[in-house]
Amino acid sequence: MAIATKQKPKAAHHKKRTAAHHRQTKHYVKSYWPYLPMVAIIAAGIFVNSLLNHPSAVLGEQSNLSQYSLLETTNENRAANERTGLVLNTQLQQAAQAKANDMVTKDYWAHTTPSGEQPWKFITAAGYQYQAAGENLAFGFDSAESLAKAWMQSSEHRANLLGSSYSQVGFGVAQSSDFVGHGNETVVVAMYATPSQSAVLPASTIAPEPVSITRMEAVASVPAVSGLIVGVIGTLAVIAVLFRHSFAWRRMLNHGEMFVIQHPLLDIVFVTVAVVAVLLNQTTGFIR
Repeated sequence: MAIATKQKPKAAHHKKRTAAHHRQTKHYVKSYWPYLPMVAIIAAGIFVNSLLNHPSAVLGEQSNLSQYSLLETTNENRAANERTGLVLNTQLQQAAQAKANDMVTKDYWAHTTPSGEQPWKFITAAGYQYQAAGENLAFGFDSAESLAKAWMQSSEHRANLLGSSYSQVGFGVAQSSDFVGHGNETVVVAMYATPSQSAVLPASTIAPEPVSITRMEAVASVPAVSGLIVGVIGTLAVIAVLFRHSFAWRRMLNHGEMFVIQHPLLDIVFVTVAVVAVLLNQTTGFIR
């Protein structure tokens, strides 16, 4: 008679199950590699933007906004437009410098002082009697060339710079550690005039409204609509990247699918275009 014996079952070995799409393998991490160059491009854009906004903080003061460099670029533009060159006048230089110092000291950005004094008071206070006079203001520029281009792109400022009724000019340049909340800035005042033989002072001209100048406008003579076009192109590039990646992220979060993006170089191009558009459309200076 055989006796049946029941064997004791072996202890079950529980194995930890890990889904393939959760394992942090080299292949899994590789799917995120396309983001690395895009992050690098954005970081580079932020760094370049900080350099362009505060060049003196990194490179030291390199502004060539002297009275003579401003006169040279002014007369170059006048010659290119068949106008006779302007001559520096000592009294106008004193008037322009006094106005620049006054703006920095009282921290205002306007043709009229906070107490209501017109710019012509600075001219007459310097002992200059004028037949016609005009004033241009600017800050945020680090070269006479970029400033002259900015003035030439504004009809009111261009009319002063190229004014055929002006024969003399004076420039004032003053530095402020925090001009009207914009940080360390160089303020420039240009006063154009023609001397008068009489004591009668006729009406003078100024540019009434402040104008902001983008980096693109400061380095090239482009129409104002170009900034809008560049901005639209940059916005479309950002939308394209977000649109493409939103579907991949949705599939990964909702269905646990591997995050895979086709044609990552296309995204790099889109991000580069967006960063360049932002850099070009950043305000580099103001004129008034």
